[in-house]
Formats: sequence, structure tokens, C-alpha cells
Amino acid sequence: MQPFGGRGAQMQSGGIAAMAFARGFLLTETRVPQPVAGWIESRVGDLNLWRDPRTPLRMAQAGDRWVAILGHFVDVRRPLDPEDDVLAACAGYEPAALLAETDHWSGRFVCLFGGPDGCAIAPDAIGSKPLYYSLDAPFVAGSHAALVARIADAAPNPEIAARLSRRAMYGLPGDYTIWRRVHVLTPNQTLDPATRQPSRFWPRGDIAEMSVEEAAQRVADIMTATMDGLTNRRRPVLFSLTAGLDSRLSLAASRRHVDSLECFTFSNGDHHRIDMEFALSAAPLLGLSHRPLETGLRLPRETREEFEAVMTEISPRNHFRRGSYAYTLNYPQHALHVRSSAGEIGRSFFRDPAKCFVPKTTNSLVSAWGGDAADRKVDLAAFADWTERSRYWSVQQIDLLDLFHWEHRMGTWLSELCLESDIAFDTHIMFSCRALLEAFVSAPLAERRVNKVFYASIHRMWPHLLALPINGEKVAWP
Repeated sequence: MQPFGGRGAQMQSGGIAAMAFARGFLLTETRVPQPVAGWIESRVGDLNLWRDPRTPLRMAQAGDRWVAILGHFVDVRRPLDPEDDVLAACAGYEPAALLAETDHWSGRFVCLFGGPDGCAIAPDAIGSKPLYYSLDAPFVAGSHAALVARIADAAPNPEIAARLSRRAMYGLPGDYTIWRRVHVLTPNQTLDPATRQPSRFWPRGDIAEMSVEEAAQRVADIMTATMDGLTNRRRPVLFSLTAGLDSRLSLAASRRHVDSLECFTFSNGDHHRIDMEFALSAAPLLGLSHRPLETGLRLPRETREEFEAVMTEISPRNHFRRGSYAYTLNYPQHALHVRSSAGEIGRSFFRDPAKCFVPKTTNSLVSAWGGDAADRKVDLAAFADWTERSRYWSVQQIDLLDLFHWEHRMGTWLSELCLESDIAFDTHIMFSCRALLEAFVSAPLAERRVNKVFYASIHRMWPHLLALPINGEKVAWP
């Protein structure tokens, strides 16, 4: 299989100007001028929509109810069905029933739905396609905080912006952004445009405990269905191949489709040495098309300043801009990058003794996030606001450590990482499915902490992968 992209293909077509708020969208109560050249205007319910044509819009209506999707998804119960058919089947559902349907949608999207009782907006399971919104009237929401701030005329928030210099933290405190009264909607919430207030819709009830084998079967079924759907969409599918456990699980789910994947591994010296050693040895054994992806390239001096300015508006924190630049040099815009981020939820990441905290107070959340112990007043206020808006402390059906990693870390860090790579292509996070994450957290905590659901799932889908070292170490299973 030949590589999908050609060196410099994207940078020579459209240039840096085409990267501004890439794959973005803007929702407003009142009509506003075109925010970005080339964006398309539509009407969704009572809201005005501007969107980048690279972000698809799908809508369906049944009677006086309607549903719309910005982005892409696979219904894991019927992965080969077109998204339009899935939407048509549930367009007439009441809000609670529709949201329950989205539990089975693996994807990166924002869902809008409405009827006689008004409309609401919900992100995908982990908020990988984020929704930022202003607390002020009239309603303004969109894909990028800087875009929402511009339209809402929001003032900068220097106290929050100062947190960007703290490299130990993965994101900003709470649901805050560097603009006053502009916030991000974290996962498992809906947003009411009329009140500009979020509302929690998950978990809906008790999560029944399952054995490791029961959970593993559910995980295997969902992840295999996800890959069935993604490889049926007539677009290049890129796969980040690493030596890690999350990547191994996603690879196992891809067993039937290895011929459809273009795998790559970051080439960045010792930082990715274990990943590269694994990929170079495993790819020929497994029949994978693979290439190292050099991420140490520097932009030409004449475009560097413009590129940094555009990327700063996309995400104020530099997560992996040089990686996004490398993507633009090697892959086409219509490709889909399959990532294995967010698997830490299934492994109860915050139960690691080095990261564990007792989730009883806002102060403990700040500690887990990584705030500076000498300057916590702003951080505590931000997290107190977020926990109130998200009703975080009211949740009893799931370990609060897992919920914090799911809703805060994924909803504020991973979403920005995806925004950065939008300049090159769209992203699909394999773990962005509530039914999948619910299967993981249904297994006993002690078994999850030692990765048993992961190992059992891999064993069901592609057992040979467990014979290969994971992060440089051999795995004893079963």
C-alpha cells in the first residue's frame, strides 16, 4: 500500500490561512457575519449555524422533533448503516430516549436536537469535538473558545491565562477558558441555548457490575463494530501504532481490516524509541502498512509566526503543534486518524498510587489536576464553579476518580489535542462511546487496575498480540 499523502501536499494547497478554526462551527441566536472565509451558513432549529465545509452536517426530522449532527459517528449496534439512516430512525424520540441512543454512537460530534419543548446540545461521549459557549445573552457557542470569545465580545481572563505557563497541568482549571464567561461543555452534559446552562444526563441509574469476561466480550463487540464502521466510510484510515496497551487494544479490534489501515509511529528520538522499536518489528509480522512520522521538522521561517498565531487561536496551549504540522506534510485532508486516547478511563488511571486522591473536596480536584499549592484561590474557584455546573459531586453510580478523568481530563485536554490536528484531518477516538466506557467501568475495580479487561478483550479479538511486548515488557496472560 502506498502512503496516502505527499510531502508538503496540504501546506501548498490552501496554506496557513485555510487552517484558521479548521473543521470548526459557530452557533448563534442571532445571525452574524461569516466568521471565516469559505464557511457555509445553515439554520438548525432556532439557531444560526456557520461551519467549515470539512465538518459535515446531517439532519433528520420526524413530526415536530428533529436531530442534527456536526461531525461523524458509527452506531456500534449497526455499524454499516449510513449516519443519515441512523438519525432518521431516532429523529422523533423524546430527549431522554435520544440521548440514550447516543450512548451507542462512537464518534467525534456535537449533537443538536429539539422539538416543542425547545432545543439542546450535547457533545460526544468524551467531548472530543468540544463545544464552547458564552454565559451571556444572546446565545453564542462554537468549536473554539477564541471564536466564541470574538463573537460574544468576551474580555480576556489573565488570571486563567497565567495557568498556561504551568506545564505540569494538562489543561485549564474547571471548565474555564482564557476568556471571561466563556466555558467548555464537559462530557455527559447537555446545554440549553435558552438559559445557557448545562444539565447532566449521565449516569442515568446504577451501573450493573459485570465479570471481567462479560466486560471483555462487550468491549470486544463494540470496538470491533467501530472499526467495521470506520473502514466502511470510503476514506483513508490512519492508525497511530505504539507499544502501549491502549493502542494494542485498538489494533486487536482492527484485525479484519489491517489492509485498510495506514499505520504510523512518531519518530522523535528517545521520546518514542520504545514505540518505534515495537512498530518496526511488529508491522511486518502483522501485515501492517507502516511508516515512521518525523515530528521534529521546523516550519520555514517566513511562515512560522503566522502558523503559531493560527494555532494559538485554535488552542492557547501548545499540546503537539509540531505533530500537527507533520500531519499536514504527509496526509490528505479527507483522511481519518484513529487514536487510542482515553483508554486510561478503562484502567482507572487516577487509582495509580502516584496520582490517587480522595475525591471529597474541591481542593482534592485541584491537587489531581496539578495546581500550584502556593496559588490556589483562582483554581479552587474555577473547580467549584465546574463541579456545581456539572453536578459532579451528585454522581454516585461511578467512581468519582474515573469520572474526573473522563469528564475533566478528556473534556479539556484531549479535545484541544484533537483541535490542533484538525488542520490536517479529522480524528476518531476509539474510546469515545459511552456504552464502551460503561462496559469498562462495570468490571470490578481491582481487576481493572491490573488491566484484566484489556487483556481479556485483546485475547478475544487477536490473541497473538499478547505475545508481543507491551511498552517493552512481556505480558503473562491468562
